[in-house]
Amino acid sequence: MQRHVVCNKEELRPGDVRAVKAGGRRIAVACLEDNSYRAVADTCPHEMASLAKGKVEKMWLSDGVGHHRAAEQKYVVVCPWHNFEFDLDTGLSPCEPDRLRVATFKASLESDEVVVYI
Repeated sequence: MQRHVVCNKEELRPGDVRAVKAGGRRIAVACLEDNSYRAVADTCPHEMASLAKGKVEKMWLSDGVGHHRAAEQKYVVVCPWHNFEFDLDTGLSPCEPDRLRVATFKASLESDEVVVYI
């Protein structure tokens, strides 16, 4: 894996997601509420929208019809075009995990720099 510095810590605040290029790939890098970072391929497999133009939210879980709650430590990026969601840890679509997935990459903060490993 190669290390790629994609931005400084100050450029990506909790809840933000931004597009970067690393290793010849378009990547969407997100900063979560706990100041941890996630990185996924920036292209939605449904209609090819930029996921970096979407938003980061907690994943919603359900125990049955009419009952839902926000997951404590699970986050998704929501596609700006058709609201497809992708788990930022696995890259899977919670609704269609067998059909829709984006690549995930290791992301972290190192010496005030956000880095992605590809």
